[in-house]
Amino acid sequence: MEPIYTIDKLSELEKAVKLIDEKVLRKELTSQYFRLVEYTNAEEWNRLVRICEIFSIIGWGNLERVNANCCKSLNQWHTELENKNRESRFLKGNWVKRKNGYVLFNPSYHYSPDKPDNPSIDWENYPKQAEIECAVQSLSVQRNKQKMNPIVFGGIYTHNTKVESKMLFPMLRDLRKLFDYNLKPELYGYGITNIAVRYITAQRGEKRTTCFERGTYYPKKERYECEIFIGEEFAEMSENERKKQIKCIMQEVLETLKEKLKKSKQKYNIDLLTTDTMCEIDKWIKEQRDASA
Repeated sequence: MEPIYTIDKLSELEKAVKLIDEKVLRKELTSQYFRLVEYTNAEEWNRLVRICEIFSIIGWGNLERVNANCCKSLNQWHTELENKNRESRFLKGNWVKRKNGYVLFNPSYHYSPDKPDNPSIDWENYPKQAEIECAVQSLSVQRNKQKMNPIVFGGIYTHNTKVESKMLFPMLRDLRKLFDYNLKPELYGYGITNIAVRYITAQRGEKRTTCFERGTYYPKKERYECEIFIGEEFAEMSENERKKQIKCIMQEVLETLKEKLKKSKQKYNIDLLTTDTMCEIDKWIKEQRDASA
């Protein structure tokens, strides 16, 4: 059993786990998984990532499937387990690299239905532990993640604008949640894992109106980045009108992406993604009409 945790290549790992009795393997993995979801050092995190990769090969059974993510921001690394709906599970960690390795700091704990008796704990109240430096080459990230809603929102909010934050942020947050829960990324194929919709709000007095501006497709990264401009007339609209404006923009975002995918000869099912996205946006618009009726 122990050697499977040291196999590096994913293809070799798949072959190795198929040679082990699944019942025995699943029991061992589950035991290790529940021990490591509150990892205390880099070696434990890397082992947890390998366990998530093995579960993704043999199936998660009765456990909630999660992705083991690791990303770098400036000179820090961040690790977490995240379910299909982008909800954090178990420990979320922050790391710095020192002379003898990575050090975990300010972890927080997030509720999981697999341990329902354990509540969430923010980083200020999470029990303090001794710093442990582990001389590992890097913090691992899972290679066989489950597919997730590709559409995410972010951008630059200009405070010197008529568009108040409450007119934009709650809407995009609610729409993102609908996408997270109801889109079917496993059916769309390959070629896109992330559609980053970046908004920029107009400065006070700026004459441009709300519109889709430009988009760039990065085939090797399976990423599409686009910009939308939120003009000041957005502030004069009703909430229902704002939602309809966002729908028009998202339609243009996806139509432009379709053309770029066609040029790159990608087989990603952009038509199905567009149909599903518009369906969710229509529900989103209807919710507002029903609430005001």
